[in-house]
Amino acid sequence: LWTSICPNLCLPDVAAAVLGQSVPKVLLLNGEADRETMSSGPNGVVSMNAADFVHAVCRACSLFEDTEIVWTDYVTDVVAASGSTLLTPAARQTLEDNGVRVRTVPSAPARPGWFDPVTAVQQIAALAGSPWTAGGRPRGDSSV
Repeated sequence: LWTSICPNLCLPDVAAAVLGQSVPKVLLLNGEADRETMSSGPNGVVSMNAADFVHAVCRACSLFEDTEIVWTDYVTDVVAASGSTLLTPAARQTLEDNGVRVRTVPSAPARPGWFDPVTAVQQIAALAGSPWTAGGRPRGDSSV
């Protein structure tokens, strides 16, 4: 998050380009916290949740200005694999309270919380209004 997505959103005109689009703005959520999104302290290990991720993206897009941020200007949908430890009930509620739609897709069979690639691509295609499936064919096309 902090070394991949956010620095790119701070580049000149990138946030403005995101803001100016009336398309689904989808954030694929990690399955669990990583070294950049958790810390250890006197109260134990604390990690960011899904709402924290979206808020960080929105803050990066607004260049960390202290203005009121409308989350859906920058993220309209969050897609998480079932079992993601970041999509807590409280985080889901915060996202929904801010207008962000939450979608869950099945996890990879051997990795709870990790995306199954086929269902993740299908969900993204559906959000984008695309007729394509993960197999590279229009929906309903069973030809080989």
